[in-house]
Amino acid sequence: MESDGVQSAVPSEPQMKAAFLLNFPKYVEWPVESLPAPASPMVFAVFGDEDVANELAAMINGKSIDGHPLQLVRNPSPEKCLECQILFIGSDEARKTAEIVKQLKCASVLTVGESDQFMNEGGMINLARRERRIVLEVNLDATRQTELKISSKLMALATVKGGKK
Repeated sequence: MESDGVQSAVPSEPQMKAAFLLNFPKYVEWPVESLPAPASPMVFAVFGDEDVANELAAMINGKSIDGHPLQLVRNPSPEKCLECQILFIGSDEARKTAEIVKQLKCASVLTVGESDQFMNEGGMINLARRERRIVLEVNLDATRQTELKISSKLMALATVKGGKK
């Protein structure tokens, strides 16, 4: 699938989405019980997008964040979703978003999606496609129902929705 080095100059959309996922731990703080031991794995789950899963698998291979080895779970069961720190729901599974997000409502799982309805269905971060760019949208109402703390640096890069008093 690779061509004469042209692809490496401009990352593909799945590569960009995987890079966003990999960088979120720099800007999100999980409660201690989410990663109880120093060597507890930080689990990324990808539901419904094999291209993003393949790119993320290549990026996290052998890496760790703050001593936590990185692990990938593909198409997790609802129970397995509760054990991950970041769950990406691809547009292929967008019809299941509301059901999945509802099950994770108060869990400290960062839910990330890529569909226009993701935020309305309770998702936390949407990787929205605007023209030829991917922009971040953050749902403050959804994040406030958990113990996750999202950095102001990430918020400054995103369109923030919800959180009205």
